[in-house]
Amino acid sequence: MKLRPSRPKKAFGVAVALVAASLLAASPTPASAAPSGPTVLSVTSTSDPQYFMGRQHSGLGASATVSRATLSGGIVMTGAASQPGANDAFTFEIAPATGTQLRIGRYVIPYDPQGTNAYDVRLAVGSTGIDLVGDVEILDLAADAMGNVTRFDVVFRDRTESPTDALFGQIRMGQETDAGLILGTTNIQYPNTPIGSVPIWTQQRVTNTGTSSVPVGNPTVASGAVSDFRIAQDSCGGQTLAPGATCTFDVGFTPTKAGPRAGTVNVKTGTQTKTISVSGSAPRGSTYIKYSGDDYVSGGTVHAFPDGVNSNVVSGSPQTGWTFTPTRPYGLDNDAESTSVRLVKYDYGQIKPGTYKTGNVTGPDAESSAKYGLLVTGNGRGCSSYTGRVTIASFIVGSAGNLQTANISWTLQCKFQPGLMTGSLKWRDRIDKTAPAPVTNIRVNSTNGVRTATWKGSSSTDSPNALARLSRAEGAGSISTSGTSVTRISATSAVLPELQAGHEYTLTVWSLDTAGNVGGKSTLTVIG
Repeated sequence: MKLRPSRPKKAFGVAVALVAASLLAASPTPASAAPSGPTVLSVTSTSDPQYFMGRQHSGLGASATVSRATLSGGIVMTGAASQPGANDAFTFEIAPATGTQLRIGRYVIPYDPQGTNAYDVRLAVGSTGIDLVGDVEILDLAADAMGNVTRFDVVFRDRTESPTDALFGQIRMGQETDAGLILGTTNIQYPNTPIGSVPIWTQQRVTNTGTSSVPVGNPTVASGAVSDFRIAQDSCGGQTLAPGATCTFDVGFTPTKAGPRAGTVNVKTGTQTKTISVSGSAPRGSTYIKYSGDDYVSGGTVHAFPDGVNSNVVSGSPQTGWTFTPTRPYGLDNDAESTSVRLVKYDYGQIKPGTYKTGNVTGPDAESSAKYGLLVTGNGRGCSSYTGRVTIASFIVGSAGNLQTANISWTLQCKFQPGLMTGSLKWRDRIDKTAPAPVTNIRVNSTNGVRTATWKGSSSTDSPNALARLSRAEGAGSISTSGTSVTRISATSAVLPELQAGHEYTLTVWSLDTAGNVGGKSTLTVIG
């Protein structure tokens, strides 16, 4: 796992102990900010499990300690080491933008949030600190009159765009559902995962914090995209947990269709049923890297890196160029071949369709009229000076500077070695890029204490489905995998879960088309 450098002028503490000490010194925690209920921490990693960054972390009660919890100063929680003597305790820190306070909602965390209103989120595993780049969602939050946080529920995802070297999890305190048998995770939001990928697993711990033994049923994927989520390594089903005892099972995600995927996992515990909201998404379109030739890099063979077997990721910007790299979660097949493709436009301008001469990514040779640079490497093989041509069928960059789709092909020849390479690359290339029309006319009716939501389906003919999610408050920043799952009973109706009395919720429904495109959201305020 390659760690990102710290954000400018915001270096994370070298050791967790130093982090906690500096935070406490900067903002002493009033006694009233002490946990008002159970504290729970659960973190999943998709790094190589033999590497310390690949270990799973969990904590409950004394092994999930809160060292700061204020609306203006943020929240800091630290879990226990993954195993005795590992010295790899996990710390999560979230702080609001300067001059603001924590609020319920989902927030995108860019690489460098300086000068923006972004939250600052830091992670640490042992003495290694990481600036989170991804998203964080505050599902629930309450505070006293002094601004001391008395209840929270936060889910987070680092490296949301790939299931490789990702960290994602949940921290919470004082939740009403955390009594008796407590689940390590009640809301799992997976990183974006290609169709057909190896399952992305998160371990679920079930702990009996009560005073009586409780029977536990088999965990089941109960609703939603039931073919995309699976249960394995179950030591809970059919067991009776004694007070203080713990059992575990794994929840895996492998999407079968493009776009957002969501559902619920149910666990019968005594006379109650505990529910876990699960969600994730699969990139739309076709993504792969492929090249061959008799040149030094190709070596006379075909090299193919399709999504699914790999997770092809892109990094860069118009100012630095774009680099495409296939990766794999959990360090699988460490001996598998590697590659990268880098495309640069020398004037940093818009990349437009057409066929162009190419040169080096650092700039053209003196005698060259090339406007683009292209570099392909594989298994440590490369060339310091390429010439050739690149054909750009499409290359679309969003308003935020993120690459949305690309389709290019090339012929390359190294100036200092014989042979010719031909290749092609697609990044989420698709014909249908049009979002469907939104659903309309959302209503909620109650019969015998059961609330059912209904809506009018999208007017788009290729949009037979919809996805409903429930968020606290106004659902700020929510996307189609935010909040918690709602049990859909038809394409235009769903049953709401039990809501906490007096609390405000937002029911959001998105239309979905057959290509996985998501329509605009339609919302309705619901009071518990």
